[in-house]
Amino acid sequence: MPREPDGKRREATLPERFKVIELRSAGHSYRSIERETGISKSQAANIWRRFTVDDDIIPQLHSRRGMKSKLDERDKRRLVRLSDAHPRATLQELVKESGLPIHPKTAGKYLRKENRFVRFIKREP
Repeated sequence: MPREPDGKRREATLPERFKVIELRSAGHSYRSIERETGISKSQAANIWRRFTVDDDIIPQLHSRRGMKSKLDERDKRRLVRLSDAHPRATLQELVKESGLPIHPKTAGKYLRKENRFVRFIKREP
């Protein structure tokens, strides 16, 4: 990957990607592309593979950080509707009634994001 002046890695820009494709089409090796453009040979290989296999040179626009969400938007709406219908229900009861395969704390996290009040079962001392 190309580097910023402070040494941090960054994603290759579109003109850099076009340059890699142009050089590779002309028969240059990945090492010579690395020397000429400053893009690592593995990144150049990934750009070339994406171009030849997927017919695409633009990186995917999805987020690459963090875990995949446990619930899709439909399940989140269902959980919010259940909490609105049963405002005194605990998270355990909401999860059980919804039939979603999630932990009650996960349900609480989603409901707090939607500004809903959540109830936990208090343990007996």
